[in-house]
Amino acid sequence: MFKKLLLVLITLIILLPHNLLANDVMNDIKCMCRDEWPDNYRMQKYCIDRQINSYDDVVCKYVKKYFVPYQKSNGNTYYRDVPEEGKIIFRCYDEWTDKKGRKNWRMIKYCCDKQFKAFNSLKNY
Repeated sequence: MFKKLLLVLITLIILLPHNLLANDVMNDIKCMCRDEWPDNYRMQKYCIDRQINSYDDVVCKYVKKYFVPYQKSNGNTYYRDVPEEGKIIFRCYDEWTDKKGRKNWRMIKYCCDKQFKAFNSLKNY
């Protein structure tokens, strides 16, 4: 079930213009930073800025690269078999999504960066 929801999210990230998706993502980021820093507005802003930058990095560096949609003649969007790199992204999303469904984009980026570095270094063995 989680993977289906994640594929829907990935489809939205790839297919919708950035500003249409940004409202939902931005609301989650603001709520998470507000919860983390309830009385410190400077830290809320810092948190929001870092989350936005990390979100953009995850989308550009990983999601758009490893999840390439294609459309069948019936108009439905599908993905080719999810590569191992896509599974890394799934695991990082899962690990850094809180109980309210909000994603910690900074930690997702950190997780993906570390996992991809290790994954790519294993190719040299």
